[in-house]
Amino acid sequence: MSKPSTLRVPSYRRHKSSGQAVVTINSRDIYLGKWNSAASKAEYDRLVAESLTHGRQLQSNSDRTVVEVLNAYRKFAESYYRKDGRVTSEYNGIKDALKLVREFYGRVSANEFGPLALKAVRQRMIDKGWSRSTINKAISRIRRCFKWAVENGLVRNDMYHGLMAVSGLRMGRSDAREAEPVLPVDDVTVEVTLPHLTPPRTKHTRERVRESAFDVSSLPSTVSRFRDWNVRCCSIMQILNAGSTAQQLGKLGREFAERF
Repeated sequence: MSKPSTLRVPSYRRHKSSGQAVVTINSRDIYLGKWNSAASKAEYDRLVAESLTHGRQLQSNSDRTVVEVLNAYRKFAESYYRKDGRVTSEYNGIKDALKLVREFYGRVSANEFGPLALKAVRQRMIDKGWSRSTINKAISRIRRCFKWAVENGLVRNDMYHGLMAVSGLRMGRSDAREAEPVLPVDDVTVEVTLPHLTPPRTKHTRERVRESAFDVSSLPSTVSRFRDWNVRCCSIMQILNAGSTAQQLGKLGREFAERF
């Protein structure tokens, strides 16, 4: 006669990095509060009882906290953003962005994380001295996290659209500092490097060096501020060759301000 199977009860554990109590139900980590506290144990008893009553699954996902969503997305990102068996720099950027969300709103219901919460996180980034371009990238990564959460049914369906209402910071329109401009490489370094490049790359590099020497001091200020950026040189030369007007050059400057 076979031995009757026993129902395994999820264990009450201590999460090392946060010091919180945690229980895993239906492959989902649920944080219960301070480890070994009466409140966390009571929450554990409630969740386990509900999960066993409903076939080892919680009845609703509406009470997911922000930290649960962030942890789930982090696990996904760790496996998705990989190249040659290693996590890419994008994964590290995601971790940095989500860290501030966790600090501010970790215990809040994920469905309550809206545009005002995202703006509060963005202000925290400004206060910490992050550059404007870095902040815009971080906000985009946070939005991407909640887009993934919507796709996987972890939060309400309209959350992502609400977060998209928070626009990116524009140059000169916020207290965020500007990142240091990327300056051209000096001629000595270029000449030392050229012998080690393939012929096509050598030709391309010499062309970019000639483009970076283009003088734009006479152009409108909205454009001339980008004179040290090679990507700007290429675009400006294309426009000048097409006989563009000063108004079009001003428009180009505004586009660069929004992009960078």
